Amino acid sequence: IHKLEKDLIQQLIQISIQLNDPLIIKQVKNLTNHMQDTQLLNELRSIILSG
Repeated sequence: IHKLEKDLIQQLIQISIQLNDPLIIKQVKNLTNHMQDTQLLNELRSIILSG
């Protein structure tokens, strides 16, 4: 799942760069930041629950 997320993020970034639309690039950055934050929270949650 982590690899799929990373691949999806990379594709979104590439598409936004190709479109060269600052608004889309900004939205993709916000989305990828959110996805990374969510991933981090999920990893922290599993560590906290196992501890």
